[in-house]
Amino acid sequence: MKVREVMGMTTPAAGKTIAYARVSSHDQKEQLQSQAMRLRRHCEAQKWDGVEVITDLGSGLNYKKNGLLKLLTEILHHRVR
Repeated sequence: MKVREVMGMTTPAAGKTIAYARVSSHDQKEQLQSQAMRLRRHCEAQKWDGVEVITDLGSGLNYKKNGLLKLLTEILHHRVR
């Protein structure tokens, strides 16, 4: 039985799916592209619509990353599922 059925949800939740990828340095830029591609493939395999992949370069200790701020804004405004 699927989780949605157990919860009584018959239609997908509104909003978009966001995948987030990050690496800590510019030297890892190729790895960032690889992460984003793997996330896209996973979302496609799940047949999720409206997928947006957000990427960031920068330390995990830095909370001022543009991608992270965008992700948090989308979550706070209930625009993700």
